[in-house]
Amino acid sequence: AIQARAGRPGKALDTLEPLLPQGDGWERAQYLCRLGLYRAVVSHADAPTFTGQGIAMAERLGERRLTGQCLEAHALTYSMLGRRDSVLGIMDRADALLRATHDHSSLGRLASRRSDELQFLGRLGEAKAALDQVLAEAEISRNRERYGFAYGGLGMLALRVNDLPTAVEYFER
Repeated sequence: AIQARAGRPGKALDTLEPLLPQGDGWERAQYLCRLGLYRAVVSHADAPTFTGQGIAMAERLGERRLTGQCLEAHALTYSMLGRRDSVLGIMDRADALLRATHDHSSLGRLASRRSDELQFLGRLGEAKAALDQVLAEAEISRNRERYGFAYGGLGMLALRVNDLPTAVEYFER
């Protein structure tokens, strides 16, 4: 955290890079996607370059699940950098791959992030539908943490439209 504030995002990841096997590999693709995310957190404009490289490597490896997860990271980097015009389209690509690989836990996380993006855009009905999808994926994957995020998100969404009784109902679950 200190290094990130000092303009050195991902320093720990930088020290990891030489330890990875050379060439294309699952670990290196995952590393690139995480490095991109870390760089986006501190607003480095090159962040999508790293997630894009991770996506390309995962695709070369035929790793559809990892490609979907890296696409999710790619969308998040664009969102964090305020370049929202392509975020939902990237999320759609991620959704298709994660659905094809039956990665319901990742689908739940992606739907939660989609809801955040839709709320930012003022598309509250679609945001609620995305949170309902989080609940569905949480049930399939038995991911209790996702339930908490979904109910919290639904409560916050209810607060946005001044529906305090519904918000309280969600927060008490």
